[in-house]
Amino acid sequence: EAGMLRAGLLRAARGMPAGSRGMSTTVHRRAQRAASAVESRLVAASERTRLVAPLRTAWLLRAARWDQPAVSRSRSKANTPEAKVNALLMAASKPEEVLKLFAAHGQSFDAVNLSTAWGRISRSTHDSSASERAAFFGQHEPALHRLQVSVSERIGDFRARELANTAYASACLPYAPALELLEKVRDHALAHASSFQPHELASLAWGFARSGVHPGPIFTLVEAEARGKLSRFKAVDLASLAWAFAKEGSGAHPQADALFGELAREAEGRIGEFSARSLFNLAWAFATSRRSDERLFHAIACAATPLVSHFSPQELCIIAWAVGRTRARQPEFLRELAAAAAPNACELDPKHVVMLLWSAVRCGVTDAALLRALSREVQRTAEQYEPLELALVLWAATKTSCPQFDASPLFAAAATEIAPRTNACDIRALSLLTYAASISGHAQEATPLFEALEYELPARAASVRLPDLVRIVWALAVAGRLPPLLVGALFERVNALDATALQGESVRLHVQLHQLVLSLRYLAPHLALAL
Repeated sequence: EAGMLRAGLLRAARGMPAGSRGMSTTVHRRAQRAASAVESRLVAASERTRLVAPLRTAWLLRAARWDQPAVSRSRSKANTPEAKVNALLMAASKPEEVLKLFAAHGQSFDAVNLSTAWGRISRSTHDSSASERAAFFGQHEPALHRLQVSVSERIGDFRARELANTAYASACLPYAPALELLEKVRDHALAHASSFQPHELASLAWGFARSGVHPGPIFTLVEAEARGKLSRFKAVDLASLAWAFAKEGSGAHPQADALFGELAREAEGRIGEFSARSLFNLAWAFATSRRSDERLFHAIACAATPLVSHFSPQELCIIAWAVGRTRARQPEFLRELAAAAAPNACELDPKHVVMLLWSAVRCGVTDAALLRALSREVQRTAEQYEPLELALVLWAATKTSCPQFDASPLFAAAATEIAPRTNACDIRALSLLTYAASISGHAQEATPLFEALEYELPARAASVRLPDLVRIVWALAVAGRLPPLLVGALFERVNALDATALQGESVRLHVQLHQLVLSLRYLAPHLALAL
């Protein structure tokens, strides 16, 4: 084989004059150099003949095609009109430039050009302000519509890569017709299921999760193609994949157990490759899907601790919430998060304050400086809090065991804020507020709230949940208050239950009723006996 290959190449390179049979002088010289190179390699590899077969195949094919230009496939593609247009699209920094290219060459756009144009519109408007985006979409709506229609009509020609890029771009665009393209992608994706690369699978899932368009079989497709291949995914794609499944809701289904198990082990082994943003997405995804993985969260804590300064105050709170929700035993990590977030408490909105407090208390991390900082912020912005958010803040303050923290001003501010609007408050929030104030010994500070409840609640006592009503009356009794109208309304609700209905109520309600009886024995024995 070595002799045949050498002889064939030498005959082709030396026995044929330059210019014959379409051979140019350049190609002739190239063939001569190739023959010499192959001859030396064959001599060196005479005892390793397994190397001969691929060399023989490649060079005999070249010798059989002397009339073909010696240009690589990628270079020949780069010289096509479509490739040149695509290069111009990729170089466009403004969406207006993309629309001008489409107006000039749109008739000759192929599937790749259309996908690239749509993606560049999305990317180039992503960093613009909301007002700039609104102005662009308002001014160029006809041109955008023509591009969207062209993409929709040609989407049947799209390959896996173009479909994934279109899904991702459409999810990022604040343009309603873009959602129609996602529906088209959904209809055509199954035909290319085995052709999607790892990054494309992550982009496809992310696009449908972000947009809220019904995904149909998309997540089933992505799960089937991703399992067993996660080692080929980049760290950012692993995080995006987990985020997409959690955001869409599929991550909480038992069918996703195997995928999330593989994700956890793959991410744990490569945790050093994750950026701060990817670590954030990973923690959020597992917490949202209610998937507790101690090993993974330990790895996230180790990787994220040096990067704490890279997170915004809001992201610090969400990561803390993720650790608390999964009950990961990472108290030191939570202390780092809390210490970084406390100085910027003024930047936190109510939701994030609740997240941070709730997580710290749930994991047993009580820091006086953190509690005082968050308490001052709640008092300053109490009017911005929903009743349930204030109730959760007070519940967290009740559960803290920190002697250096005085929660009296916090309870007073919350009661003063909620008292005027008890009639519009959710009964669950009211029951939690009164419960927290009573058991924490801050009934005096909660007096405005208690008085408002005694006045307003009897009128709607017949329509609220019985467990919440029992909890409120019990909390008032613990605080030494027994409003006759409210107690009477409770007795009517309980007496209206027959024996079967009472037995069917929850164990929690039975416990609450017995607690109320015990409290009434000290305040009003006749009422305890009646109950």
